[in-house]
Amino acid sequence: MNKFWITFMQTFLGKVTSKSFIATTLITILLIVAASNANKIIELFQGEDDTVKEVHLVGDQNKLQPVEAQLKETLKDYDVLLHDEAPKDAEGIVVNIGDDLNEVTATAKEEIGEPEKQSINGAITTLKQGEVMQELELSPDDMKKLSEVPEVKFEVESDGEDGPKEGFDFDEMNILNYIIVYGGIILMFFIIINYSSQIGMEIATEKSSRVIEMIVSSIKPVHHVMAKVFAMISVSLLQVIILAATSYICMQVFDISEFTKEIGLEANEQTTPLVIYTIIFTVLGLVFYLSVAALLGSFVNRMEDFQQAFMPLTFALLIGFYIAIFNTASPSSKIVEIASYFPPFTPLLMPLRSISSVTPDYMIWIGIALMVISCIIIVWFTGRVYKKSVLSTESSLWKFFKKKKKA
Repeated sequence: MNKFWITFMQTFLGKVTSKSFIATTLITILLIVAASNANKIIELFQGEDDTVKEVHLVGDQNKLQPVEAQLKETLKDYDVLLHDEAPKDAEGIVVNIGDDLNEVTATAKEEIGEPEKQSINGAITTLKQGEVMQELELSPDDMKKLSEVPEVKFEVESDGEDGPKEGFDFDEMNILNYIIVYGGIILMFFIIINYSSQIGMEIATEKSSRVIEMIVSSIKPVHHVMAKVFAMISVSLLQVIILAATSYICMQVFDISEFTKEIGLEANEQTTPLVIYTIIFTVLGLVFYLSVAALLGSFVNRMEDFQQAFMPLTFALLIGFYIAIFNTASPSSKIVEIASYFPPFTPLLMPLRSISSVTPDYMIWIGIALMVISCIIIVWFTGRVYKKSVLSTESSLWKFFKKKKKA
């Protein structure tokens, strides 16, 4: 075991001190710091707002008093002014309101923002509704009833005692949870593809050179490959921990609570379990895919053949990634449900399923158990195959086992 730790530390320190690891980590840290100061950066580029904050309402002043009162409530930064005729060289927004409220024109020297458009539309709509009420002799209660929109609840039938469950509604989904899932899937994909490629390339490089003869004479092949795999897993987890710690420090140092509330980034009771599930499946996905990458790398005799040997792993990752990305708005779809029980896709799809209220917790734990069993099998299988193939010249898995069977 002493030789195992020597190989482990050599691989670990070699990767951690490499220029690529340091560069990617520093760049990502800078991006996290920049994202934490997004509101300050936006204000810096916007500079001082010299836009004239005035709204000129042109029309019958007695008629437009309710519009003036409503706009003063919704556009608190603006001065709302009434005019019988359009003022010359008026600054700000000029709203021409004739007798026919179906034709209202708002003009400005610059693009009118969405909040201003919505406020003006809302005020004119309220005025129009008041006129319709008078014409049809409707009471405020009658008008309220006409404006009511029926609420339709979409539920999924359940045979359990808890009764029917509400279906997944993407529009009502917590934005923070969506970012965690979406960002977690993308981060998981790039971490796995990056470190899987590195471990596969490293093992293939060793095997295609004479160094392997010296290695197997000093350490057991199984110990060697396992040390490589777990060292690479440790490197990837260290990078994730550094980035997570950076995010936490930025949240504590920079006051972003108001900014996050403005854009709707607020945690709920589902956020913590979602983060835990994402971390668990990321670790299990790393163990699974890095072991597979080591297995594929052990069959490469020439470096020219590495990309071809690595292609099955890349395809499996891409399929799981695209299923997850294209079904983010429908995590309870059949394709996600079925594919999530295939170990190559489980790490990418189970965190997605966990945001749906339709998916019970025991389904997620089944996915975790499935991945743990798969990882144990693939780690054992990788060690066994590497031990027998490390000095073999066979590049085909089928030919290798056929040869061993005859022997």
